[in-house]
This record gives sequence, C-alpha cells and structure tokens, in this order.
Amino acid sequence: DQLDYVHSRLKSETKTDVIACYGVSAYYSLNRNNNHKHTEDEVSKFKNEFSLMSHTLRDYLQKGHQAALFESLQTIIQTNLLPVINKVLSDRKEKLQSRRNELKRNELVHLDEFVVKHTESLCNKISNFTFSENTINNTLQTVASNFETRVFSRIANANDKNELKAAMAEDRIKQDVEALMPLLAQNVNKLCDPLKEMSKNGIDVFSKEFCDAYARLQNMNSLNVSNIKIAKISVELDSMDLPTNYFTNALEEQNNADNAKVGGGAVGGAAIGFLVAGPLGALVGGIGGAIFGALFGKSLATLKDEARSTVKQISSMWQSKMAEPVAQACNRNKENCMDFTCNAIQKYVKTYGAKINEIISAEKAEQNKLSNSIKDIEHDVKTLIQLGE
Repeated sequence: DQLDYVHSRLKSETKTDVIACYGVSAYYSLNRNNNHKHTEDEVSKFKNEFSLMSHTLRDYLQKGHQAALFESLQTIIQTNLLPVINKVLSDRKEKLQSRRNELKRNELVHLDEFVVKHTESLCNKISNFTFSENTINNTLQTVASNFETRVFSRIANANDKNELKAAMAEDRIKQDVEALMPLLAQNVNKLCDPLKEMSKNGIDVFSKEFCDAYARLQNMNSLNVSNIKIAKISVELDSMDLPTNYFTNALEEQNNADNAKVGGGAVGGAAIGFLVAGPLGALVGGIGGAIFGALFGKSLATLKDEARSTVKQISSMWQSKMAEPVAQACNRNKENCMDFTCNAIQKYVKTYGAKINEIISAEKAEQNKLSNSIKDIEHDVKTLIQLGE
C-alpha cells in the first residue's frame, strides 16, 4: 500500500508515468538489468538501506497523517465547537446578570427597609392630617341642633304654662342632653372617615407592592422552594370607631377626676350628674323654678321666648364643654390609625418573612451554581484555544 501511494505521488508530482516501483534500491534495480552480479555484501547493504528508507517513509507518512488529523481537529474546534461553547457561555453570563439585577431590584430583598419606608410614609401622612377647630365646632353644632329642634318642638306645642314647665323639666332636659352623646360619637366617627380612608389606601398600596414583589421573587427561583401564594391580609378599620357610650364614659371619668359638684340655692336642684356639671347644671336645674316663679307674672309667649333662649344657652355651653373631648377623640383616632397601620404591615412580615428569606437564600445558591458553571466553561474554552495554537 505504501509503494502504491508513493507511485501515485511520483506520477502526480513528475507528470510522468513511472513504470514500476520496486522494494529495492534504484541502484540495485538498474544494475540488475545490466546482468550485474552483486555480492552478498552489496545485497545486504541494499536491503538495509531500503529497510531504513521504508521506515523513514512510514514515519513520514504517519506524521503527515497525525498532522492532517490535528489540522482537522483544529478546524472542528475553531469552526464548530468553540462558537457553540461561546454561545452557551454568553447565554449563561447574560442569564446570571439578569437574575442578579432582578434580585437586586426586588423590594423584599431588603425587607426591613421596605417596611420602614412604607410605615414612616403612611404614619407621617396620618400624623399631618388635621382636624381644624372650625371642623370640630361644625360637628358639635350639627349634633346640638338635634337637641334644640327637639326641645323647641315641645316648647311650641305647650298650650299653657304648666305644659311649658313640663316641657322644660330638668329630667327631660337631662335626657335630651344625654341623647346627644351617642349621636356625637357617630358624627365624630364620620369626621374621622377621611383619616381611616387614608390609612386603608396606604395599606392597600403597601399590600399591592408587597404582593407584586413576592410574586416576582417567587417566579425567579426555578427550584420553587415556596409554593405559598400570597394573599392580601384583611384590614378592618371600622373596629377603630368610637363606641356610642364613648363620650358619656369620657365625661364621667373627667368629672370624677375633677370631683365636680353642683352649686346650691335655686340651682341646688340642678344636679344632673356627670353629663351636666357646674354652670350648665345650674342653668338646667333653674329652668323649672324660673318658670314656676313666673307663672303669675309673665305671659306664655314671653316664657316660651325665655325658654328658647335658655335652650340656646344650654346648647352653646354643651358645645363648649364637648369641644375638648371631641378634639381628644380625634387625636385618639389618629393614634389608633397609626397603630393599626403598623400592625397591619407587620402582619405581612410575620406571615411571609421566613418564606421570603428562604426564597432569597435559594436564589442566591442557584446564582452561585450558575457562576461556578461559567468559570468551568471559561476554563474549558481556554484549554481548547491552547490546543489549537
């Protein structure tokens, strides 16, 4: 086979048809045609020379074959293998950077900062919400108008002085004033509705951002370490409403603390308890006596006018007396809203905080694996390039 190959190469390179190739030295072949007789030494020498030539030729052909294979391998590496590996390497680097950026952008990675930011922002808004003196006075006037309307109706329907005296009896006035307290609590609750709405909206904003960030965090991790689907936590702000007896109890506590007492004389009978103390109690207690003392001196119309004036005074004094408790109730509502907001936000942390840390840890571990695989591929590429040089 080797001689046939040599023959074909000689024919190709010399452009001549070589008759034959023999497995002996050319010198020996030519002399044989001239009937030259060779000695055994010459024959042995020719055999050795040809053997050496044969081995040299075989080594050369083997090296050429190896070189051809190596050249083919270089071509395969450079043309086919390296582009594929580099594409895989580029895709993994891009994927790693994308996951790192996504994790860095996720608000829940720094959960404490995220919670503090929303809590402080919302509490500042609530704290800056003000109840003006004019707003409180309007609320008190609205409630007091119910008292005035009710008593004015009884005054108008009184047909004589005895009926008027009954209409303005201390016990009835006391009941009328007491009836204002639950109505006042209802109106103060309405007054605080914008504050509660602000709190609710703030918690809704936090909830949406928290849920969105949690979902993005959960979708990042291919291991799906947490299959818990986050749900919006219910917030019932109505539980902060003042109870109907709030102002009755507040005034009772206040008057007990102050040890308030009602005066004597004509006003000595004007003891209407904790609801009406001091000047207001004296005014209410003196109504019936004033009317009774004037039964024979003034006309019914004049007494009705005086009764209406007295009702106006009671209404005005009640509004003045209740202004501070209402302001305190509004501030109490603000504090409750802030506490309620903080507690609502902390519910999310307590419910999902551990799972968030678990997902983040798993994602970082996955990124580390991806980073290590990139280093391994880079090492392999470097090795392949060195083989091709």
